[in-house]
Amino acid sequence: MQTGKVILLNGTSSAGKSSVLNELHELNPNYVLFNVDDWFPAALVTKAVELGLDLKTGFDPWLFLHDYLLKKTGEHYFAPEARELLFTEIPPMYRKAKETAQNGRDVIIDAVMEYEAKYEEFDTFFQDLQMVKVLLYCPVDVLIERIEKRNESGIFRERRFAFLAFEQFPSLYKLPEDDDDFIIDTVKSTELKDALEFAITTLIKNGIPDPYIPKLNKFRNNFIERFRLDKQKEVQLTPTRYYDLIINTAQDSPIDSAKKIDHKVRDLCD
Repeated sequence: MQTGKVILLNGTSSAGKSSVLNELHELNPNYVLFNVDDWFPAALVTKAVELGLDLKTGFDPWLFLHDYLLKKTGEHYFAPEARELLFTEIPPMYRKAKETAQNGRDVIIDAVMEYEAKYEEFDTFFQDLQMVKVLLYCPVDVLIERIEKRNESGIFRERRFAFLAFEQFPSLYKLPEDDDDFIIDTVKSTELKDALEFAITTLIKNGIPDPYIPKLNKFRNNFIERFRLDKQKEVQLTPTRYYDLIINTAQDSPIDSAKKIDHKVRDLCD
């Protein structure tokens, strides 16, 4: 039996992955979708129970895990940091996706590679299958517009904080290091700083606990330094890792993005 292909769809929160996924499935119903948002809630409960949560208490599993890390290390962690510390095993979602591809179906994995180990884990786990890696990029001003629109919808499941995208941003993008680096976008430093400040201010207004305020300030300073926002008027962004295809979702509609991905998969794998 011919094995299926594994397509990684990576991008920050609200970059447009869900919309593109829906269009991809319309184009090719053979694609089997694996969305991290569908897998993570159950994994969260499993991990919390494993570390001592009694579900009968009704205590929120994510809060329990944050409290667990605080007691264990004496530090408060942002969500990506907590996930990196707690979820070190291969996700069950990956195992199911690999089994599906080995049975001849094409697989799309919607995930955010928030830290270096995740890239290596993905490459190693699917190395015996045909892989196509796609990065969906969205400029920060458009990203914030999308997040505000989602939040105004009043649908709790759709609610997002802009800061989540900025937490993920440094793991996906960096400044170019040589002339061969692919430039995704050129952004005014003031625009990136203003968007970062908006994301942090919004998070504080929504009642983030006081112990996180120093961490927010440190994150702001590290972000500004990493992207040299105080040292140049414009910054060029390049991906931190290799991708077979990079799409700007502010320029391409979901259906156009889906067509590009489908074409690239056929071009590389058929």
